[in-house]
Amino acid sequence: MTVFQRYGGDIDGWVRAATPHEKALMTDEDWADISEILLRLAIAKAGQAADAYDAETRLIIAAKVENEGVAKRLHDCA
Repeated sequence: MTVFQRYGGDIDGWVRAATPHEKALMTDEDWADISEILLRLAIAKAGQAADAYDAETRLIIAAKVENEGVAKRLHDCA
């Protein structure tokens, strides 16, 4: 999440400018997962998500987010 935020969610910037250490911390798939979760949370915050969509988002977060601290950071960023 820290690396994602450092590059403002811009995967192209990360690919071009990230250090080898930053690139080792996450994959393109990780980046896509964070982007998807942030989009889903933003839709929910805007009141545009159906109950089923919210439930699916919670399942995705439970499956893909390593701990509650990261989940909170995602919610705070959305």
